[in-house]
Amino acid sequence: MTKQFFGTVVLGVAVLGAVPDGADLRRAGEAATAAVPGSTLITIETEEGGRLWEVQVVDANGTEHEMDVLTGTGRIASGPTAKTEDEADRAKHRERLQGAKLDYAQAAEKVESAVAGGRITELDLDTYRGATVWEADVVDSSGTKHELKVDADKGTIVSDSRKN
Repeated sequence: MTKQFFGTVVLGVAVLGAVPDGADLRRAGEAATAAVPGSTLITIETEEGGRLWEVQVVDANGTEHEMDVLTGTGRIASGPTAKTEDEADRAKHRERLQGAKLDYAQAAEKVESAVAGGRITELDLDTYRGATVWEADVVDSSGTKHELKVDADKGTIVSDSRKN
Protein backbone atom coordinates (compact mmCIF):
# COMPACT_ATOMS: atom_id res chain seq x y z
CA MET A 1 0.00 0.00 0.00
CA THR A 2 1.37 3.40 -0.98
CA LYS A 3 1.07 6.22 1.56
CA GLN A 4 1.05 9.87 0.56
CA PHE A 5 2.87 12.32 2.81
CA PHE A 6 2.85 16.04 3.39
CA GLY A 7 5.81 17.85 4.86
CA THR A 8 6.33 21.03 6.80
CA VAL A 9 9.72 22.47 7.59
CA VAL A 10 9.99 23.87 11.08
CA LEU A 11 13.37 25.42 11.94
CA GLY A 12 15.07 23.21 9.37
CA VAL A 13 13.48 19.97 10.62
CA ALA A 14 11.00 18.17 8.38
CA VAL A 15 7.78 17.08 10.06
CA LEU A 16 5.96 14.39 8.10
CA GLY A 17 2.48 12.97 8.46
CA ALA A 18 0.03 10.95 6.41
CA VAL A 19 -2.40 12.87 4.22
CA PRO A 20 -5.83 12.43 5.85
CA ASP A 21 -8.02 9.76 4.27
CA GLY A 22 -11.54 8.47 4.82
CA ALA A 23 -10.55 6.27 7.77
CA ASP A 24 -8.84 9.23 9.40
CA LEU A 25 -11.92 11.42 8.87
CA ARG A 26 -14.05 8.78 10.60
CA ARG A 27 -11.54 8.42 13.47
CA ALA A 28 -11.58 12.20 14.01
CA GLY A 29 -15.38 12.25 13.86
CA GLU A 30 -15.67 9.46 16.42
CA ALA A 31 -13.25 11.27 18.77
CA ALA A 32 -15.20 14.52 18.44
CA THR A 33 -18.60 12.99 19.11
CA ALA A 34 -17.18 11.04 22.07
CA ALA A 35 -15.80 14.31 23.51
CA VAL A 36 -19.34 15.76 23.64
CA PRO A 37 -21.62 12.87 24.68
CA GLY A 38 -24.87 12.67 22.74
CA SER A 39 -23.62 15.04 20.03
CA THR A 40 -23.82 14.83 16.24
CA LEU A 41 -21.07 15.93 13.87
CA ILE A 42 -22.09 18.78 11.55
CA THR A 43 -18.73 19.93 10.10
CA ILE A 44 -15.26 18.45 9.67
CA GLU A 45 -12.46 20.16 7.74
CA THR A 46 -8.71 19.66 7.38
CA GLU A 47 -6.59 22.52 8.69
CA GLU A 48 -2.91 23.42 8.94
CA GLY A 49 -1.92 21.54 5.80
CA GLY A 50 -3.68 18.37 6.91
CA ARG A 51 -2.11 18.28 10.39
CA LEU A 52 -5.49 18.37 12.09
CA TRP A 53 -9.23 18.32 11.61
CA GLU A 54 -11.38 21.22 12.79
CA VAL A 55 -14.65 19.64 13.92
CA GLN A 56 -17.99 21.06 14.99
CA VAL A 57 -20.59 18.92 16.74
CA VAL A 58 -24.05 19.84 18.01
CA ASP A 59 -25.51 18.55 21.27
CA ALA A 60 -29.19 17.66 21.85
CA ASN A 61 -29.99 21.29 22.78
CA GLY A 62 -28.61 22.54 19.46
CA THR A 63 -25.46 24.05 20.98
CA GLU A 64 -22.42 23.88 18.71
CA HIS A 65 -19.08 22.73 20.14
CA GLU A 66 -15.80 23.17 18.25
CA MET A 67 -12.55 21.26 18.62
CA ASP A 68 -9.37 20.31 16.80
CA VAL A 69 -8.48 16.64 16.35
CA LEU A 70 -4.98 15.53 15.36
CA THR A 71 -4.70 13.72 12.04
CA GLY A 72 -3.57 10.12 12.34
CA THR A 73 -4.17 9.73 16.07
CA GLY A 74 -7.74 10.92 16.59
CA ARG A 75 -6.56 12.72 19.73
CA ILE A 76 -8.33 15.95 20.69
CA ALA A 77 -5.73 18.75 20.37
CA SER A 78 -7.94 21.58 21.64
CA GLY A 79 -11.51 21.97 22.86
CA PRO A 80 -14.26 21.13 22.84
CA THR A 81 -15.46 24.71 23.25
CA ALA A 82 -19.17 25.53 23.25
CA LYS A 83 -20.15 28.44 21.02
CA THR A 84 -22.34 31.16 22.43
CA GLU A 85 -25.39 31.12 20.17
CA ASP A 86 -28.93 32.44 20.42
CA GLU A 87 -32.04 30.27 20.25
CA ALA A 88 -32.46 30.92 16.50
CA ASP A 89 -29.00 29.44 15.81
CA ARG A 90 -29.68 26.43 18.02
CA ALA A 91 -33.06 25.90 16.32
CA LYS A 92 -31.35 26.00 12.89
CA HIS A 93 -28.93 23.28 14.01
CA ARG A 94 -31.76 21.12 15.37
CA GLU A 95 -33.75 21.57 12.14
CA ARG A 96 -30.83 20.47 9.97
CA LEU A 97 -30.21 17.46 12.19
CA GLN A 98 -33.87 16.45 11.91
CA GLY A 99 -33.61 16.66 8.10
CA ALA A 100 -30.56 14.41 7.96
CA LYS A 101 -31.08 10.65 7.85
CA LEU A 102 -27.43 10.19 6.78
CA ASP A 103 -24.76 10.91 9.36
CA TYR A 104 -21.32 12.22 8.42
CA ALA A 105 -19.81 8.73 7.98
CA GLN A 106 -22.60 7.61 5.63
CA ALA A 107 -22.28 10.87 3.68
CA ALA A 108 -18.51 10.35 3.42
CA GLU A 109 -19.12 6.87 1.96
CA LYS A 110 -21.43 8.36 -0.70
CA VAL A 111 -18.84 11.01 -1.58
CA GLU A 112 -15.99 8.49 -1.73
CA SER A 113 -18.08 6.28 -4.04
CA ALA A 114 -18.78 9.24 -6.35
CA VAL A 115 -15.12 10.36 -6.63
CA ALA A 116 -12.86 7.36 -7.12
CA GLY A 117 -9.61 7.80 -5.20
CA GLY A 118 -10.95 11.02 -3.70
CA ARG A 119 -9.82 12.50 -0.39
CA ILE A 120 -12.40 14.52 1.54
CA THR A 121 -11.01 17.79 2.85
CA GLU A 122 -14.31 19.21 4.14
CA LEU A 123 -17.76 17.85 4.95
CA ASP A 124 -20.49 20.18 6.18
CA LEU A 125 -24.20 19.77 6.96
CA ASP A 126 -26.05 22.64 5.27
CA THR A 127 -29.16 23.62 3.33
CA TYR A 128 -29.33 23.68 -0.49
CA ARG A 129 -32.48 24.59 -2.43
CA GLY A 130 -34.62 23.95 0.65
CA ALA A 131 -33.16 20.50 1.39
CA THR A 132 -30.66 19.41 4.03
CA VAL A 133 -27.42 18.31 2.35
CA TRP A 134 -23.90 17.27 3.17
CA GLU A 135 -21.54 19.57 1.22
CA ALA A 136 -18.17 18.01 0.52
CA ASP A 137 -14.88 19.26 -0.89
CA VAL A 138 -12.91 16.36 -2.35
CA VAL A 139 -9.55 16.17 -4.10
CA ASP A 140 -9.16 13.29 -6.56
CA SER A 141 -5.93 11.43 -7.37
CA SER A 142 -5.12 13.89 -10.20
CA GLY A 143 -5.41 16.87 -7.82
CA THR A 144 -8.74 18.10 -9.19
CA LYS A 145 -11.06 19.56 -6.56
CA HIS A 146 -14.69 18.41 -6.60
CA GLU A 147 -17.53 20.06 -4.73
CA LEU A 148 -20.39 17.65 -4.10
CA LYS A 149 -23.72 17.92 -2.34
CA VAL A 150 -25.34 14.78 -0.97
CA ASP A 151 -29.04 14.86 -0.08
CA ALA A 152 -28.91 14.10 3.65
CA ASP A 153 -32.35 12.44 3.53
CA LYS A 154 -32.12 10.27 0.40
CA GLY A 155 -28.36 9.83 0.05
CA THR A 156 -28.27 10.90 -3.60
CA ILE A 157 -25.69 13.23 -5.14
CA VAL A 158 -27.59 16.42 -6.04
CA SER A 159 -24.65 18.50 -7.23
CA ASP A 160 -21.14 17.70 -8.47
CA SER A 161 -18.80 20.35 -9.80
CA ARG A 162 -15.09 20.23 -10.59
CA LYS A 163 -12.68 23.07 -9.90
CA ASN A 164 -9.18 23.12 -11.36
